[in-house]
Amino acid sequence: MTGKTKWWVFVLVATAMSFSLGRAFAAVPEKPNFMIIIGDDMTWHDCEPYGNAVIHTPNLQRLADEGMCFDAMFTATAMCAPTRQQLYTGLHPVRNGAYPNHSRVREGTKSIVHHLESLGYRVALMGKTHYKPPESFPFEYLGDIRQGKIDEAKLAEFINRDPDQPYCVVVASHEPHSPWNIGDPSQYDPADFVVPPYLYDCPETREAMR
Repeated sequence: MTGKTKWWVFVLVATAMSFSLGRAFAAVPEKPNFMIIIGDDMTWHDCEPYGNAVIHTPNLQRLADEGMCFDAMFTATAMCAPTRQQLYTGLHPVRNGAYPNHSRVREGTKSIVHHLESLGYRVALMGKTHYKPPESFPFEYLGDIRQGKIDEAKLAEFINRDPDQPYCVVVASHEPHSPWNIGDPSQYDPADFVVPPYLYDCPETREAMR
């Protein structure tokens, strides 16, 4: 899967619980667990749940089928660090201070880590960070993710560490950000791609999208 435009983010939020939305809401725990999965530099229409008929993402499609999709969720700045820091703080860039890329939030800004820890949660992140300063984002860091390889054992250890304590874990991939060197491009015919209007439709663009 390669979404090679420079719009930033597709964010998929999935609750890591063993129930489906079809069950009675009364069965939802008072403090549910959360897993937040972030793809880097991926446009919302680069995956199957949002209507892409060329790029097949069956696992994302299953999550969408068994959960819900947001169709009116936006970022104020379509760049990496500002978007992450918006997501983690719940504040627009003009409020948290992280407006340019590679910038930091204002001193004293609190994030999801502080708010959930005050409710008794364990809060961790695996993968790409790209936020500053660390005092505003004191995640328990579970290590990086490179070439799409997740340390499943470490992730499972965090999830299962204390069954009586709720958790939130962010899994932040570096993909599909460039360089695009994962996956088999022969699965796709460049002629099948729908080139978005903000890119010049030429053979070179179509080949780069593969």
